[in-house]
Amino acid sequence: MINLEESSIYRLIIKKGEERGKRKALTEMLIQQLTAKFGKLSPDYSERIKEQELETLQVLVAKIFEFNKPEDLEEYLH
Repeated sequence: MINLEESSIYRLIIKKGEERGKRKALTEMLIQQLTAKFGKLSPDYSERIKEQELETLQVLVAKIFEFNKPEDLEEYLH
C-alpha cells in the first residue's frame, strides 16, 4: 500500500501550501509594520507588496528599519 505522506506529489502540495501561508503572513505583517511606521500606505504599495515572492517579502521585513519613507520600497518592489 502506498503511504500518501511519502508521495512526491503530496510533499509538493504541502510545500506549496506552506509557502502560500508564509507569504500571506509576511505580507500582512509587513503592511502592518509599514503602516505603523509611515501611516496609511497607498493602495498601490499595498497591492504591490501583496504581489511579491516570498524571498522579496523576507528581504523587505529584514530591511524595514532601513526605510525612511515609503518610496524606499521602490528598489525592491517589482
